[in-house]
Order: sequence, then structure tokens, then C-alpha cells
Amino acid sequence: MLSAIDKNAIRKEVDPSEMDFKEPARDLDDLCASHYRPLFGFALSLTRDRTRAEDVVQETFVRALAHQELLFLLSPPQQKAWLMKVARNLFLDLVRRPELGRGLEEEPSWEMPETPGLEFETMISGLSGKLQEVVRLKYQGGMNSAEIALRLGIPAGTARTRLHLAIRNLRKTTKTDQEDLSWNGK
Repeated sequence: MLSAIDKNAIRKEVDPSEMDFKEPARDLDDLCASHYRPLFGFALSLTRDRTRAEDVVQETFVRALAHQELLFLLSPPQQKAWLMKVARNLFLDLVRRPELGRGLEEEPSWEMPETPGLEFETMISGLSGKLQEVVRLKYQGGMNSAEIALRLGIPAGTARTRLHLAIRNLRKTTKTDQEDLSWNGK
């Protein structure tokens, strides 16, 4: 319960000239440096898991990168509020749809057979153009999903989803091909 002194302090108006306004972040490095610790603490309080909190913070900064033009126009308190809101929404997405947590924690993986370039192209030829693109960047370019997302100008979650779909389709194709070989061999 607030005392009368506390209530008066809350009601007291603050002169804007007395407020200490920080300069807004000018690039992603500044943004990370000034907001990482409070954002991580907030994410940790939501997830209660250090690894998940790190994942939420990382995905929050990936989203910040995608919206940097808007974000760098905001004041530091507004930037912090935006980041906290994004982190909260990511956490709620994880709670509502647990399968999204797999996308934040790890990238889909698939053991690519040792094949020369022509066989690789033949193998992925059955995929759509967008799926072929992410597979090439992942396995020929050696990129992770965040790097693929930056290269293609898409969210990191979309890159992971495309990788997952491509890998699932390739596994089905590989399994079908192996079954066909065993059937023909009898």
C-alpha cells in the first residue's frame, strides 16, 4: 500500500528538461549493447530457462534487424518497449504453439549424401524454387538459417520453415528411392 508521500511523489509532474534522455541507438550493435541485459533478464523471467531465453533474445534482435528503419527512429525507452513487446510475443508464440520452439532451438538437419554437384542438383530438382534456394545456401553455401534469412530478405523463422520442408521432402524422396531399389532387387 502506498503512503501519502509516495502518492504525492507519483502525482508530482516531472520537468522534461530535468530528464536524462539517452541518444537513440544508431545501429544494431548499439541497440544490442544498450538493451541486451534487460531484454535477457526479461526473457529469462518469462521462460525460466537460460537457453530458451537466449533464443528469444536472439530472435528478437533478428526481428529488430528486419525493422531497423523504424526502430532507429524511436527514443531509447521506445526501443526498449518495442524489444520487450517482441520478446513477449515470441514467448507467447512458444507457449501457444510448442512446435515453434523447435524452430527457435535448432535448425533442421539432414545428412546430405556425399554426392557431386550434378547428383545434388538432380536430388533437389523436385523441390520448389524457394526450397531449392535455401538448401543450396545451407549445404553448398554453408550458411545457417539467420544468414540465409538475411541473404533472402526473409524472417529467420521462414528460412527455418523452408529448410524443414525441404529436408522433409528430401527424406521422403530418399526413402522412396531406397524402397524402389529394394523392391527391384528382389
